[in-house]
Amino acid sequence: AKDMIEFDMGNLQAPWLLGGIAGSLVIVLAAVLFVHLRKTREKRRLQKLLQENVQDVISEVVIPDGLDGFLFADYLILHHNQVLVMNVKQKHGYVFGGEKIHEWTCVKNHVTEKFNNPLESVNMFAQAITHNLKFPDVRGYVLFDSQSDFAKGVPPGVLQLDTFELMLEQSAVEETSEAVQEFWQQLKALTQDAKANAEH
Repeated sequence: AKDMIEFDMGNLQAPWLLGGIAGSLVIVLAAVLFVHLRKTREKRRLQKLLQENVQDVISEVVIPDGLDGFLFADYLILHHNQVLVMNVKQKHGYVFGGEKIHEWTCVKNHVTEKFNNPLESVNMFAQAITHNLKFPDVRGYVLFDSQSDFAKGVPPGVLQLDTFELMLEQSAVEETSEAVQEFWQQLKALTQDAKANAEH
């Protein structure tokens, strides 16, 4: 009889246990879906900003580094008479860093993550373009997502979607000069050649 009681208690607890597991899975899946939808929404907004406000864009960019290697960037953007190098960075939490600080920190839920200053790579990319094609006005930016909170101030060269949109809107509207258009075509050819070489 005692064994039967224990068996019956086990049967009674099983539905509650399964229900708890199912509920936890639903919560986890909902959280994953929410993050995915937010990232998708921000990506669509970025694509819309680029389509409506700039003259041309190259994505997944590769150029030679001058030392038998390659440099990589997410976007090259032609905006009037400027060329912008832009990398996208996803960091969720409080971000601490500075233009001249090599190692940055991201803190979320008391967990600390260290990562290299992302401005260094875009600035190196911009310098490589200037070195290869002798074009002076190339600027590097890092675009952080909306979940990045710069509690102690945003370093120069760091953007989020709102500030990127504002920067594009406030830029002086001017015709892209023939010299810049010619440079842009040379840059596109350089990136195409470098990407082909990098893939071999």
